[in-house]
Amino acid sequence: MRPLDEVVNKWRRIASGDVDWRNGRTTRYIYFADDELEEIARQAYGEFMSHNALSATAFPSVAEFEAQLLRFAGRLLGNAEAVGSVSSGGTESIILAVKTARDWARKTRAIENGSIVLPYSAHPAFDKAAHLLGLRAERVPLTAGFRADVASMTDAVKDDCILVVGSAMCWPFGTIDPIVELGRLALDADVPLHVDACAGGFLLPFVDELSECRWGLEVPGVASISADLHKYGYAGKGVSTILYNDVEYASFQPFSLPSSGWPGGAYRTPTLAGTRPGGPIASAWAVVEALEHDGFRALAAKTMAASRAWQRGIGEIGGLEILGQPPGSIFAYRATGLDTMAVGDELQARGWQVGRQQAPRSIQIAVNPPHLAVTDDYLRDLAESVAAVRSSGAVSSTSATYA
Repeated sequence: MRPLDEVVNKWRRIASGDVDWRNGRTTRYIYFADDELEEIARQAYGEFMSHNALSATAFPSVAEFEAQLLRFAGRLLGNAEAVGSVSSGGTESIILAVKTARDWARKTRAIENGSIVLPYSAHPAFDKAAHLLGLRAERVPLTAGFRADVASMTDAVKDDCILVVGSAMCWPFGTIDPIVELGRLALDADVPLHVDACAGGFLLPFVDELSECRWGLEVPGVASISADLHKYGYAGKGVSTILYNDVEYASFQPFSLPSSGWPGGAYRTPTLAGTRPGGPIASAWAVVEALEHDGFRALAAKTMAASRAWQRGIGEIGGLEILGQPPGSIFAYRATGLDTMAVGDELQARGWQVGRQQAPRSIQIAVNPPHLAVTDDYLRDLAESVAAVRSSGAVSSTSATYA
């Protein structure tokens, strides 16, 4: 076997081209608070990396971590009595929510292959879920403010609709859909509403300005909600939560095979995975245990201070505009009168990782606490980038892609 230092040196060489996300110049993919919290998450992750959440009998510690995380999430997301699961990430949580709605519709409404109605800004995981589960994803255009258009979504809900979707925050623009109105739509149509709070679930409850904004399980009509602990929960990748208001409805999520189905006996899994690594679950628990409510609130305050500073500064640069009215830590902006992607190219040349979007062509930002320290650097480089594109008239050939 090779010596450890030789292996470490090799993996560091392989990783030498990765973005340096600790310096605040990475504006998506990474959710980082500080070195101390990362070390807590890292130690817990490593200590429980071989534990398997498939067996609560063998690993009751992981089962207890999961139960405590779900209680914490339930209190934050609008129902302290909610039931659910910890999953591997937002995509799995969304697939589970769609699977639950599909199986509920098959049992209670005799709908075999129905539709999901969702705003254009909803995450592609819903399309993936529809593809995997034999459903149709019906995307509906947004309002001018980049939020779900309730009237258009109402028109799109047909007799075979099995789920309506809203986001808090949506990933492309950071806007919160009108969840209360979507809840009324869901109740009127007798269809469950899922709220995708994968991005906002562990940030928005701590933003004081949003204390009157209702978007969680407390809203009538909301059946389920997803929220990622590896985003603004600052846990190691990948760990998310999926929660339900109703125990009977939630019972459609697990997969079960009776004892007669195979030689090993009865088999039941609550999520898509069989083996579930204990590391991410323990990592998330350790972060929640360390931060508690006050710690999350303090991090949210830093994150929002950075978000406001960046949005304010971007708005003061001539030729740029923020899309919609994003109330949280995620937002997008575009250039007017010049090519947005060319501005992105200039930013990238100055050492920033750039998130690009196509409809409309825009640059997307997901703010973390460390971004506050590099606010002036980003705004200076952005102003210089805009000036360079305006001077050259450059048009970029770079395509918008989530990569």
